[in-house]
Amino acid sequence: MKRLSGMILILAILILLAVPAFGATEATVVRFQAAISGDGSAQVTVSVNLRLETAQKDLTFPVPANARNITVNGGKADTVRRGEAKRIDLSETLGKMAGEFTFTVNYILDDVVSSNEAGLPMVELPILSGFAYPVANLEFTVSLPDTVEAKPAFSSGYHHSSIEEDLRAAVSGNLITGQSLKALKDQETLVMTLDVPESMFPDTPIVIDSSLAEVLAVSGCLVLALLYWLIFLRTGPLRRRQTPTPPDGFGAGELGSLLCLEGADLTLTVFTWAQLGYILIQPDRNGRVLLHKRMEMGNERSEFEQRLFAKLFGKRSVVDASSGRYADLAFQARTLSSGARSMLERGSGNPRIFRFLGACAAAVCGFYVGFALAEGGVLRWLWGIVMGLLGLYSGMKIQRFANGLFLLRKTPIYKALVWCALWLGLGLLAGQLPSALTLTLSQLAVGLMAAYGGKRTQEGRRVACNVLGLRKYLKSLSYQDLRRLSQSDPELFHNLAPYALALGVDKRFAGRFGQDGISGCPYLTTGMDGHRSAREWAMLMRRTIGDMDRRERQKNAERLRKALRDLKK
Repeated sequence: MKRLSGMILILAILILLAVPAFGATEATVVRFQAAISGDGSAQVTVSVNLRLETAQKDLTFPVPANARNITVNGGKADTVRRGEAKRIDLSETLGKMAGEFTFTVNYILDDVVSSNEAGLPMVELPILSGFAYPVANLEFTVSLPDTVEAKPAFSSGYHHSSIEEDLRAAVSGNLITGQSLKALKDQETLVMTLDVPESMFPDTPIVIDSSLAEVLAVSGCLVLALLYWLIFLRTGPLRRRQTPTPPDGFGAGELGSLLCLEGADLTLTVFTWAQLGYILIQPDRNGRVLLHKRMEMGNERSEFEQRLFAKLFGKRSVVDASSGRYADLAFQARTLSSGARSMLERGSGNPRIFRFLGACAAAVCGFYVGFALAEGGVLRWLWGIVMGLLGLYSGMKIQRFANGLFLLRKTPIYKALVWCALWLGLGLLAGQLPSALTLTLSQLAVGLMAAYGGKRTQEGRRVACNVLGLRKYLKSLSYQDLRRLSQSDPELFHNLAPYALALGVDKRFAGRFGQDGISGCPYLTTGMDGHRSAREWAMLMRRTIGDMDRRERQKNAERLRKALRDLKK
């Protein structure tokens, strides 16, 4: 029995000796070599001995986010940006098996020379960028263009500056060599910094810390914008007091001009003229809208409306509102702010200057997002400039969202949302999400501050409050109040509908009337008999407005395409 037990023991030992034994998954040795040249770039070679206890599905190796010309074992590497590093896909190189493997990574780092707190040149070189596994032994060698006098310093994500206790480094001539005294944890980051004399990199511009430079530049632009707003644009508060009547002498198409100092809206102005009896609007099922002149316009309306009415009809009695000529006149009307300038004090500044100063902050953020997206010195600067210009343009577009908050036209809001989503996506892709967030939030704030135009006179504030008060009134009227008011004014809905449309509350206003049918619209003919509910009339009016504006939208798209073609040329 003892002999059998001894034989079993010997057999078990032999089996254990015959089966390969793997320790825990780790990098047994990482050898880091960097040659820093006189232009401030570094050629890096990293050799890794990796022991895998089990097969890994997603095996990657991290390198700094600004690394370029990356290769693995001499072949081109596939990388993906995650956080502050690029991840090299090793699944094809190492396969999906357990065991011990060796691979070599080569890449180039630009601009490893920056400035220390004293403004003197400093080498900042990432050695580890967060490998997923522990590193049992780390060896590093760094060569510089000239003799090194200072002692390097090291910092890590886990231990910060105390990591130096676990490292041994020596300086000899222009070489820095060292190794780890203890195993390093998984996801460890390690950066070497070294103060160097200015003579070592005479032709290399010192790079200021990008995060600090960005904060200073963005803050400077926003402070200038805020000072301009406080001095030249700040106006008194606009109190929204409910009022049942629109501003005297102004049509629905001019409410945006009164509230945001925007151009006039010809289509909504036409609806006001129709409600006053000057025009009959006749849409058909094919999207065509005809305007029939019922009577001439005299001096009972403003000079601005008289000129616009004359341009629309001339000597004609019928105009096609879905034609190209109508679209051209609508485009011209949007460039005119009617009598809105009279609402501002004489010393009021120009909102465009304030918007531009605010958009400069977006340009700075866009530059840093673009700078992080590209690889290589010249290419990065080119991308930064292009994205900076895009940031300037998109910042102006994002600011315009506020103009759509209280009006029918919601396009500025949709455009702003698209631009915000685009920048947040680019920020995530480039690892510059704080820059993207700063861009979007700052432009939204600038848009709100510029929404009402500038320093308003007392009359200007009163008119703007009247517009906001009418909007509140149309939204909050109770069903009982509407029934009571409709008894004295059977055309109540149709009389206020152009203003409800202009202020973007037509659906809520119509909903207050319930499902009861109301009388036909005296200025919008459909050729169909029978009552409709207020909601149905509101939907018909919206559809008619869309038909009248369709050609203008097409022409705007054509202008954009032409501008893009001209840029390509």
